[in-house]
Amino acid sequence: MRIKWISPAMALLVLSGCAGQGVIDAKVELDARFIYEEEKGDRWRVLPSEGVVTGDCEDYALTLREQVGGDIWVVKLTDGSWHAMLCLDGLCADNLGAEWFVIDPPRYSILIRYSDEDVQQKLASLGGATMP
Repeated sequence: MRIKWISPAMALLVLSGCAGQGVIDAKVELDARFIYEEEKGDRWRVLPSEGVVTGDCEDYALTLREQVGGDIWVVKLTDGSWHAMLCLDGLCADNLGAEWFVIDPPRYSILIRYSDEDVQQKLASLGGATMP
């Protein structure tokens, strides 16, 4: 699936060689098959690579990370709720919008970056795993 329009920020990354069409396509493809479902408790997991999938913001971010790389960030929104997103080459993606975006620190009261090791520990301790 090819998209014809991308945000100016993503266009600059594509033109500079930092991000390619595969990164854009991965988000478009995941958006098309992802259905948000609030979880009871906290379980991090990578969703299956095919078919319709359900999960929360952590599951979305981890699944996209599995496809394109990047860092998981968990932020506290100004309304007090917590939200996970994927950040890659200066842009972020989440399940709330269709576009990659530049992180806007004033929107968040707390920002936490999870290293690869932190993500693996979280997956193991919360019963998550890479699903087939």
